[in-house]
Amino acid sequence: MTMSKLRFQIEYHTKWGECLQVELQTSNGERGHIALTTKDGLQWCGDFIPAPNTTFIRYVYCVYAGGKIIRKELRTPRLLQFHTEDRTKKSADTACVNLQRDILLSDCWTDESIAAVYNSKAFRQCIYREPAIIESDHNSTSPYKLRLEALPAPEGFRWGVLGSSGTLGQWRTDQTRIFRRVASYTWEVDLDKTDLDGKTAYKIVLVNENNTSQIHWEKGEDRYIPNTQGVDIATIVWVNASAPRFDLPRWRGAGIVLPVFSLRSRTSFGVGDFGDLRKLIDWAHLCGLKAVQILPINDTTRTGTWADSYPYNAISVFALHPIYMDLNEWGDLPLFQKYREQGEELNALPQLDYERTYALKTTFLHELFALKGKEICTSEAYSDFVRKNRSWLDPYVSFCHKRDKYGTADFRMWPQVKAATEIEYDYYTFVQFLLFRQLSAVHKYATEKGILLKGDIPIGVSRDSATAWHAPHLFHFEGSAGAPPDAFAVDGQNWGFPTYNWDAMAQDNYAWWRERLKYMGQFFDAYRIDHVLGFFRIWEIPVSQTYGTLGYFRPALPLSMAEIAAYGFNLPVCQYVSPRITELDMAELRKMVRWEELSSFVDKAGGYYVLKSQVTTQKEVLKLELPEVLKKILLDIIADVLFIEDPEKKGFYHPRIAAQKTRAFAQLPTDQQQAFNRLHDDFFYNRHNHFWAEKAAKKLAVVTQYDENETMLPCAEDLGMVPAGVKEVLNDLHILSLEIESMPKTFGQQFADLKCNPYCSVATIATHDMPPFRLWWQQDAERRQDYWTKILKREGKAPESADYETCEAVVRNFLAAPSMLCLIAFQDFLGMSNLRNPIPEAEQINDPANSHHYWRYRMHLNIEELVLASDFNEKLRALIKCAGR
Repeated sequence: MTMSKLRFQIEYHTKWGECLQVELQTSNGERGHIALTTKDGLQWCGDFIPAPNTTFIRYVYCVYAGGKIIRKELRTPRLLQFHTEDRTKKSADTACVNLQRDILLSDCWTDESIAAVYNSKAFRQCIYREPAIIESDHNSTSPYKLRLEALPAPEGFRWGVLGSSGTLGQWRTDQTRIFRRVASYTWEVDLDKTDLDGKTAYKIVLVNENNTSQIHWEKGEDRYIPNTQGVDIATIVWVNASAPRFDLPRWRGAGIVLPVFSLRSRTSFGVGDFGDLRKLIDWAHLCGLKAVQILPINDTTRTGTWADSYPYNAISVFALHPIYMDLNEWGDLPLFQKYREQGEELNALPQLDYERTYALKTTFLHELFALKGKEICTSEAYSDFVRKNRSWLDPYVSFCHKRDKYGTADFRMWPQVKAATEIEYDYYTFVQFLLFRQLSAVHKYATEKGILLKGDIPIGVSRDSATAWHAPHLFHFEGSAGAPPDAFAVDGQNWGFPTYNWDAMAQDNYAWWRERLKYMGQFFDAYRIDHVLGFFRIWEIPVSQTYGTLGYFRPALPLSMAEIAAYGFNLPVCQYVSPRITELDMAELRKMVRWEELSSFVDKAGGYYVLKSQVTTQKEVLKLELPEVLKKILLDIIADVLFIEDPEKKGFYHPRIAAQKTRAFAQLPTDQQQAFNRLHDDFFYNRHNHFWAEKAAKKLAVVTQYDENETMLPCAEDLGMVPAGVKEVLNDLHILSLEIESMPKTFGQQFADLKCNPYCSVATIATHDMPPFRLWWQQDAERRQDYWTKILKREGKAPESADYETCEAVVRNFLAAPSMLCLIAFQDFLGMSNLRNPIPEAEQINDPANSHHYWRYRMHLNIEELVLASDFNEKLRALIKCAGR
């Protein structure tokens, strides 16, 4: 196939010694610069012939002088796509291109373009979704087009153009030419060849759809169509106008956050499922919401017990959890009626009974496979699914087979066995195919409703998972991921996941991450990057310990002995890497536990007590059958250190996080306490900032751009101990931040100022790891009063319980924030209505301080009731509309 010749043309005033170039990248991976030439120092031109199989090019203009680029357009690259033979696939941003004809691209230099966030799937395929049929003018035969790159006009308006030529209406408002939409953000009108003489002036206008003579003119001087009359008559000419000059409000949307397992409808089988998610989308659409965010939905099946309820402990980053299968799809089968009564019984429970519900669903699915497996597994759609996903299906299916056969997900315990039999292979693949089909249909339905689905990418995977078994080189198994201590978990958090071997992942340009996101992108328009700080550095806890306080950052720059001494800490470091108990401390401990119990675990050494070798790690202590008080004492003693030696770099040390709360610190002389504080604070808040930012930028730049054409909207969960470089990296990569009023990011603030939220952010009242607003309100009397006085501007004593009006005021404040997305938990929306749960404690999803928490929260009313709650729905819709969302 002969490709078009592209001619780039741009007007640009250069200085002596400067020239213009086009910097481009093609779909084939070709990158380069096309030198442009000029005859008059103003009009620059240059040609490029793409390779025959090229499907798109991206390009920007730059100024070249002195052997280097001295200036480049400050915009996202323009995108030009070529039609493939499959004309059913609509281009993301192009009009029809006749590949047998040359194309002249008449551009103007611009440092502004459509913001990168709007190029995500969330906007292109959902919020600003193209109509089913692209607008076209079938009577148009003109090869000359004026093209506009812009977001869709505000509701009730259309983009138009008026100009000095007859083609453009001769400035008469009743002759306005309306742009037709030819792609996501591309609009065009036909021109006549006489318009290309360099003298035709024009302006972009907004036209009222109901009264086309009523228009709004863009700001600034008239524009002029460049002179292109010297071009061959057979050439297509695209005059690409710069962005319209209007001050228009930016899109802001509201949404709901609710785990799928928490959904409840009249047809649920004891747990929320993908059918319930469709019903939630209906309700969201009814109320004017534009987003639905859920928690992770990957398969977590290791034991079949409630321990698998933890949604962030996946055995596969691809496979979906069977518990979310909507069994109502087979409602016409006798099989469905067989289990319906049991499903209704489980659905009537106030909380999720994970074990019984999981058993019911898997039993049903095994019987469904026996009944329908052959029919479904011989379908073309099934074969296509297997062919496209074999890279992860094979290890996942084999893992599931061996897990079931040997009764454990700990693959280190398995003998070498043959691969799964064909029927078992087909069963597991059969289930994944059905889940894929159901969730894909829900996503399509949400898109048609203009509601974006936001998923959740967990930062870790289970150490007993198909992923860890199949690709162990991608992980460090000697440590567990977690988090430093905070207000919600004073001992820190230990999630149990192996940490990532980023060096190994970089070898294939993070292919594991890119494939993971590409698969997820089939179901979601946006995604939450769980613990994005893990891309900068992860908190790693040795597998021999359990407290998060005994962790350290990976990667890190541990301190040498000389560096420690330079801070003024001149005591022997080796004495503070293991706990030492003074006589005074021992006297205090004897008040809590009998000496006979404690003495069997300590030895006297040089004026101190030290732990015996069998209890020097917390995992060793937990193996023993001990009274809880004694066990807690031993665990706390083990954590009572000031330094942790780096596991890979001997003789180098990490200060123990929050060591100021230890007995060891309290016993230091004042000058040594001050020295330790200096090295501790510098280590955690200054030393690594540039180092971590540089590491994260490299990873995230590749991971978030996992697809060359279109990606989901990335949204960071950037809470906790946030390094100084995080904000800049997220901004540079167009990743939305997370803004929570009660967790300000400015040091010294008690509550964040919502009015100062950046546009590229997600505002939320609380996450699933925090108590919902009403529970927080009754748990923290001091902060409650401060919030009442300082934020809500109320007088007197704050009520002990948050009433409807208080909850509504909070929701209203969050909706008014400038954040692009305001995503509020279902519990916090319902707080402003008598529909809310009378027991606030029942609404908490997770307790992060409890590593063995049972994730079982379910909404206390069903979605059908919610749909019929017209007073509440109208109130919510009005609040959203009033906030401009």
